[in-house]
Amino acid sequence: MTLPTVCFVEDSDLDFELGCVALLEVAPDAKVLRATSCRDGALAVLEHRPLLVFLDLNLPCCNGLEVIREVMESTTADQGPLPVFVVFTTSTNPVDRERAFAAGAADFLTKPTNPQRYLASVESVARTWLPIAN
Repeated sequence: MTLPTVCFVEDSDLDFELGCVALLEVAPDAKVLRATSCRDGALAVLEHRPLLVFLDLNLPCCNGLEVIREVMESTTADQGPLPVFVVFTTSTNPVDRERAFAAGAADFLTKPTNPQRYLASVESVARTWLPIAN
């Protein structure tokens, strides 16, 4: 089985580091990528074809949903399935949630401020969407 690739489109170093700790707890062999902008996020997803993308909405100079749109517009059916996009953001705005699902996100989670809950949220997403032993 091919090792799962996961991409974090996240500009916060702390959020990225916490996400990696949690992800590698449940998928220790996962390949982890990081992008800190919409442009780099879309390029990373298109080049590396991760199974799962954790996507922040509030990125410098852009809304993270632009990554989903760019990937969907640039992907053809013969390139295989799209990754699972999980919006993981500080936003609690119901409009952001609606826009995320309309854009093609599989899930929308508000980042917990408590580090233990943050870790548990990332682990839960990984268990749900990655082909790993639960």
